[in-house]
Amino acid sequence: MDATNADEGVFSIGATALFGYTWVWRNGFTMGLSGGVQYLYFDLPNTESALDGILPAIDWNLGFVF
Repeated sequence: MDATNADEGVFSIGATALFGYTWVWRNGFTMGLSGGVQYLYFDLPNTESALDGILPAIDWNLGFVF
């Protein structure tokens, strides 16, 4: 990056809506699976982002509850 572009910044915003289920076993372990949609917007100087718009979203997690 040269000195003329040093003051440029990036703006991004996103929102996600997920629907899913979390399983909890008696020993305390958990597993969750969700799916839905997300909205992403990136404002990058002098470029066009391929990730703008509505995209699919997936979430999978493992955990422990006590």
